[in-house]
Amino acid sequence: MRESEAVEQEYTALKRSNLEIERDYIALSERLNELNSQFAAQNSLVQTIVEQLGHIERESQEADVTLQQLLEASPFETLEEIRQILAENLSVIQIRQELEQFQIQFETVKAQISQLEKKLVDQVYDENQFLAQEKILDESAQELKASTENVARLQQERDQLRIAYAKKENLQQQQIKLSLRHDNLKQLFNLFKGAGFVQYVSSIYLRQLCDHANIRFHRMTRNQLSLQLNDNNEFEIIDYLNEGKNRSVKTLSGGQAFQVSLSLALPLAESVQSNSRAARNFFFIDEGFGTQDITSVNIVFETLLDLHKENRIVGIISHVEELKERIPVSLSIE
Repeated sequence: MRESEAVEQEYTALKRSNLEIERDYIALSERLNELNSQFAAQNSLVQTIVEQLGHIERESQEADVTLQQLLEASPFETLEEIRQILAENLSVIQIRQELEQFQIQFETVKAQISQLEKKLVDQVYDENQFLAQEKILDESAQELKASTENVARLQQERDQLRIAYAKKENLQQQQIKLSLRHDNLKQLFNLFKGAGFVQYVSSIYLRQLCDHANIRFHRMTRNQLSLQLNDNNEFEIIDYLNEGKNRSVKTLSGGQAFQVSLSLALPLAESVQSNSRAARNFFFIDEGFGTQDITSVNIVFETLLDLHKENRIVGIISHVEELKERIPVSLSIE
C-alpha cells in the first residue's frame, strides 16, 4: 500500500517535471526562432553595411584621384597648404564684393585703355615732348602742394579769426551791458543831482497827464491837433493840418487854448479824486465858452455830460445862451 502511494507520488512528480520541461522546451524553441530571425536580420544588415563600405571605399578612391588631379592643376603643391587656407577665418561675402569691385574697375580701365588706343592711333610718341609734359606735371604738382599748404594755413588763420571774433562779440556784449549800466548810473546821478530827480518824476507825471488829456483833446479838435511834452517839460502842439509840425501852445486861439486847458484839467481832476479816494468830486468851469463855435460848444458839452455820468458834479459859469438852455439845473444871478 505504501509502495503504491510512493509510486503514485513519484509518477505525479515526474509528470509535473515533464510538463515543466515541455514548457521550457517550447519557450526555448520560440526564443531560438526569435534569435534566428534576429540573426538573419543582423546578417542582412551586415551584408548591407559591407556593400555600403565597399561603395564608400570606391567613392573615396575616386575622390582621392579627383583631388590629386585638382591639386596638380592648382597653384598649390600639397594638401596641407589648402588645409591652412581653409582653416583661416575668411569673409567670403567681403572677398566676393572685392572681386566684383575689382572686376568693375578692371573693365573700366580696360575701356579707358581702349579709348586711349583709339585716340593715339595717328599720334607719334615724342620723348622730348613727353619729358616737357612730365616737367610741367611735376611743376603743377609742386604748385598744387604749395596751394594745399597755403589753404591749410589760411584755414588755420580763419579758425583763429573765428575764435578771436567770438571773443570780440563777447567783449562787445559785455561792453554794451557796461555802457548801459554806465548810462543808468549817469542818469541816476543826474536825477539825484540838484532838482533833477524832481524834474524826472514830474516829467513822467506830465507825460501821463498829456496822454490822458489827448484822449479828449483829439475828440474836441476832430483829430487835427495833439498835445506833447518836449525835453524842457513844456507843452507843445502837433498840428496835423500843417504836416504834423510842432508849435507852441501860445500860438493857439482863445477857443483852442480853452480846449487844451479843459483837456488837461479833466485828467488832473481825476488824479486828485484818485489820490483823495473821494466818492464824488466837484469840477467848475468859469467861462471860456464864448470863444467856441457851436460845434465846439456841443463837443465840450458832451464831454461835460460824460463827466456827470462818471459820478462828478460839474459846475459851469457862462454867459452863452445856447449853453444855459441845455443845462438841466442852473442858477441865474442878475
